[in-house]
Amino acid sequence: MHNDPQSIILGDAFLRNARYFRDKTAFIDSDGACTHGQFADRVIRLINALSRLGIARQGRLAVLSANSRTMIEIAGAAELGGFIVLPLNHRLAAAELSAICLDAQPGVLFYQSAFAETAARIAEETGTPAIRIDGEAGEAIAGAPGYEALLRAETSAQLARQASADDGVHLVYTSGTTGRPKGVLLGQRGQVEMTRTMAASGGIRAGTRLLLVMPLFHVGGKSQQLCCTWHGGTVIVRPRFSAAQWFDLIQAHRVTVAHLAPVMIRSVLDEPERGHDLSSLETISYGSSPIPQRDLARAVERFGPIFIQYYGMTETGPLNTMLDKEFHQLSGRPEGDARLGSAGYPHIGGRIEIRDAEGRACPDGTAGEVYIDTPTLMIGYWNRELGRADPVPRGWFATGDVGYVGRDDALLYLIDRKKDMIVSGGENIYSREVEEALHAHPAVREAAVVGVPDEHWGETVAAYVVFREGAAATAEELVAHCRLRLAGYKKPRHIYVVDSLPRLAATGKIDKKRLRARHWGPEGRFVA
Repeated sequence: MHNDPQSIILGDAFLRNARYFRDKTAFIDSDGACTHGQFADRVIRLINALSRLGIARQGRLAVLSANSRTMIEIAGAAELGGFIVLPLNHRLAAAELSAICLDAQPGVLFYQSAFAETAARIAEETGTPAIRIDGEAGEAIAGAPGYEALLRAETSAQLARQASADDGVHLVYTSGTTGRPKGVLLGQRGQVEMTRTMAASGGIRAGTRLLLVMPLFHVGGKSQQLCCTWHGGTVIVRPRFSAAQWFDLIQAHRVTVAHLAPVMIRSVLDEPERGHDLSSLETISYGSSPIPQRDLARAVERFGPIFIQYYGMTETGPLNTMLDKEFHQLSGRPEGDARLGSAGYPHIGGRIEIRDAEGRACPDGTAGEVYIDTPTLMIGYWNRELGRADPVPRGWFATGDVGYVGRDDALLYLIDRKKDMIVSGGENIYSREVEEALHAHPAVREAAVVGVPDEHWGETVAAYVVFREGAAATAEELVAHCRLRLAGYKKPRHIYVVDSLPRLAATGKIDKKRLRARHWGPEGRFVA
């Protein structure tokens, strides 16, 4: 373990936990429970095995798996042993995953049997050796060695190599909503800072019992796991989210902390009360996409003011600002409840600034692009030509989000993504404010607003709407409802009623690129 604060790595937590919490449960998944001592033993064995196989320092370890303890072990080998883990989104097509692996050039591909067909194609197209991590459903790749046999052949008596604080550790590919996915290389220093800060803000401690349902190939789920493991807590790992099972798991495992995307919160709220004992639940954190204030207010009414919101992105880390539990008190006063619509305040050591199109700082209350200065910033984007990280300059990072800082409360309020802003007749229209107006209609369950081409105005507002079960409204009624809440030029000109909205596989965010493509073509908006 490293004692110098400047040299601490994520893997130091595994060695600490093995010493002080050796027999305490670290992870519970469908294969059973694993103690902190067993986890450290297995991670060290894996590091030694990979070193024996010739995987170089900072070599990439691709992993194609649903959430599992083994997936966390493979990441652990990077976090302690100096490799770089490449978690693959198993919901992507094989061609997309092959393109990512051709870009990242992993030295090995770990895969679950359920994804054997996809893994075989990746291995064939990229020449990457494959290792099967389970022996269950699906067919394994012929000749692929088994994961357990690999570990049994090693010893944990000595660690073959150890990571440095200057290493890269997580290589996460963005969703590619604005083009081809880019590999974001996150470093040990930034990830340690993120883990410490997020754990402190969320009250994580050794007694924490985290229910992990967010995918580990996304920084939201991974950051929650790291925070809990950092302090020696217990992580209940589930391969996927189920709203009905969520209540059962909270009760059965006495869960204290849960992390959900907004779309998951809505699904949980739609579940009927079944008398579960949720008294152990202390915190529900959420993030990754905006949540309608109506849904958040419903959630607070049902579960109490136990919510924490995190705002961030892959490049900067998931914690750039937070809205803590204090701000989730439902005061009944409009000025108090309005804060539920904010993204909160920056963490200590981080800064936010709002800038106009010319890069000048905006006064409070004025909308512009959100810039972030944070010690959790990525090392850089993976460079296709050089095969290493393309470094980004330190300092302010342009998020692509539009927002403002409140005049009275100094909280950050997010309005839209820059690419989602609609320019109609020279006026800026933010999709989120139109969506909030639609969400206020009792018949509307979900709404997504995009700009569509208009010969006269350049583009105009279109709304895709999902109704609540058994509810309905006419387009005229919805437009009239919005007109009471918005300026006339902001109201939807087109209403499309759909059964569901397209979503990004990694985060559950609404895929507005696909919605726009119905009107503009596959390349998206063509209006400047």
